[in-house]
Amino acid sequence: MVYVTDAKGHLTHLGRHWRQLTGQTLAEARNFGWVSALHPEDRDPVRSLVEEAISTLSGFCVRFRLRRPDGEFRWVMSGAVPSFGPPGRTFLGFLGSLTPLDEPPGDITKAEGQLRPPEPPGRMARPWNRPPIICWLPIA
Repeated sequence: MVYVTDAKGHLTHLGRHWRQLTGQTLAEARNFGWVSALHPEDRDPVRSLVEEAISTLSGFCVRFRLRRPDGEFRWVMSGAVPSFGPPGRTFLGFLGSLTPLDEPPGDITKAEGQLRPPEPPGRMARPWNRPPIICWLPIA
């Protein structure tokens, strides 16, 4: 499922599968409303990681628990990359994806993630120098 944020990290677009996955409407998820669908222990670490990514203009990858419509929690993985545009490579926000995991990760018990360091300015202007970004999507 794909999502888009603005430069402040507010959710501006969310794939239609969000409601099936969480029971939360797209209107409820807007801005930072999606945080309320996270496991209570995962909310602060995930939000802190996103806020740090915004302040450093870094991509990120994070695994966390998301509440399903039946109230149970399911592990998901999310990753996003910063998006830049004119004028002067202005930071526009993030383009990200969220993938439900079929099984809980065996190596963690609560939210865990990491930032991808921002690209040096000289490399940002030449996207063909960047390593590829790989997203895993479930097969329907």
